[in-house]
Amino acid sequence: MALFAITKGQRRRGESCIALDLGTEFIKTLVLENQVNQCHILGKGWGTHQAGTMRGGMVINIPEVAQDVRRVIDVASQQAGVAP
Repeated sequence: MALFAITKGQRRRGESCIALDLGTEFIKTLVLENQVNQCHILGKGWGTHQAGTMRGGMVINIPEVAQDVRRVIDVASQQAGVAP
């Protein structure tokens, strides 16, 4: 999973963000909170795609993949106690 640097501006302390890894078989997400020079993991979620939505790392069915991603983000957000 890769976290991407912010190129414009700075994140404020206490601000939450999401890291998302969209793979062929699994979707993984982390809810992170920015602290002084550190990020703290507040919640995590993972799940699988519905059959036929991904093939070889490519999205085949965008609406169903979006639904799967939303489900995993909701799990991580609930665990973290934040709204997506």
